[in-house]
Amino acid sequence: FEVEAGVHYEYIEPKCVHMPFYENAAKVFAEWSNQIVMCADKRTPSAMATCVSSGSSDRHPSSTNWADVLSNFREEKLTYAQNTERCSDWAGRAVGDPQRIGPYSGRTGHCNYYKNCMDVRGTRDNMVDSHYHWTDDSCEIKVKVDKDGMIAIVHQPANTQDWTRWSSSDPPFVQSHVDIDETVSYFFVQWESTSEVGRLNYPNVEENACDGGTADATYCVCTTSVSETAVFTGPGLP
Repeated sequence: FEVEAGVHYEYIEPKCVHMPFYENAAKVFAEWSNQIVMCADKRTPSAMATCVSSGSSDRHPSSTNWADVLSNFREEKLTYAQNTERCSDWAGRAVGDPQRIGPYSGRTGHCNYYKNCMDVRGTRDNMVDSHYHWTDDSCEIKVKVDKDGMIAIVHQPANTQDWTRWSSSDPPFVQSHVDIDETVSYFFVQWESTSEVGRLNYPNVEENACDGGTADATYCVCTTSVSETAVFTGPGLP
């Protein structure tokens, strides 16, 4: 990103391990409207700073459900708490679940001034090309279990506002690789062994009626929870 003639700025994201399962997930969305949605971990810098107005005079009455992007530099990502703080510092705005992104004060708002709207984009074909925005709505992480015990991660974002895709009556798309109907990303996991000889130790439609989960054709869809335990304790840590 060229700040000015001959002066360039490059943001290199720190190396980090991102866990696929986490508690208290938030819904994030990509594109100008609530077009593509998925879950994000509030503790990690996963989405752009996005703020909604609370009756501010610089928001036209017909666009009160719109939000603005408030980045300090291009493609900046924040944690949920950092996003909340930045919105609060900007005239008392907040994290919300906007209908779409749009600059304040017509076309002269913060979004255009700092060129942040150039980074508002999304696609279901390549997640790398999607830039997500925080919302205050919830999101549930589940697993889809096939007949052989392999699982795929599935995201089920809430839609409290009943938003639809722009110029459509259909609900937002879920990012394809975590969509319950489109995911093909199955992998093996270590299931807890059962004491019953010959009994499958994972949810299965025919064997155990998904063992408390929900049947989806030949698959089982199950809720998840996270339990964190220290692997090494005491003075003899490796």
